[in-house]
Amino acid sequence: TEGLKAEKAELEKANKARQAKLDEYEKNKKWNVDNICHVVEERTIVNPKAAESKFTPTGYAVPDEDVVVETEKTVEKKEETEKVASAAAKPKKETIAPTAKKPAAPKKQTVAPPPKAITKPAGPETESNVMMSYHDFTLKYADLVEKFMSIQSLDKSKEFLLLHGDILLQENASNYLLLASLEDEMNGFHDKMKLTARQSQIISNIAELAKSLKSHPGNVVLPFFKRLEQKEFLDGFNDGVNTFVERIEKRA
Repeated sequence: TEGLKAEKAELEKANKARQAKLDEYEKNKKWNVDNICHVVEERTIVNPKAAESKFTPTGYAVPDEDVVVETEKTVEKKEETEKVASAAAKPKKETIAPTAKKPAAPKKQTVAPPPKAITKPAGPETESNVMMSYHDFTLKYADLVEKFMSIQSLDKSKEFLLLHGDILLQENASNYLLLASLEDEMNGFHDKMKLTARQSQIISNIAELAKSLKSHPGNVVLPFFKRLEQKEFLDGFNDGVNTFVERIEKRA
């Protein structure tokens, strides 16, 4: 809905402001024996194809086209099975045979014009061609996202993302977490909402970092959690979570 889109835009704006503040901390922090070494490059590959995987301009992962096609076929097959079962359950109506009609005069045979060739627009494939619908995503991956929602430890969250980041770092997963936070608060599960909100902010912050680095989000999972080991970054992240929780409370 438009309300959720506006809410999401506000949250992304808040994330950007917080990221800028954290970058300022990083730029102006004092050097000491523990941090004087400079890491030239640090990245993590979530899976063997992570370097080849696509990602959106907003920093979220894009599923492989094969996965999207396979999911669409599974959903279509399931819906077709449900239609057949529903039709079989309905009682059949008695039909009266129509009276015989005089044979109609034969129509003149017409030649249909040849079909027009379908041409693809010039330029690269659009992002929507490979994006999985939210409905299909929830049918296939809702259980996995629910498991991530219930993880309390940051270290275990990191390990879970390293294993399943190709799914959890998609924009549909971020939307699922946002809606789950609202639903938990509306149903009175405040503590559960706060944990879900934190997990939601982990995904959003990783996507924001990936966007700033113009990299696949799977490559910045470890750098993000490495930052959280520093107090100023952890404090900034917790402030962002608290702001998100307040917005959820007002929205619900």
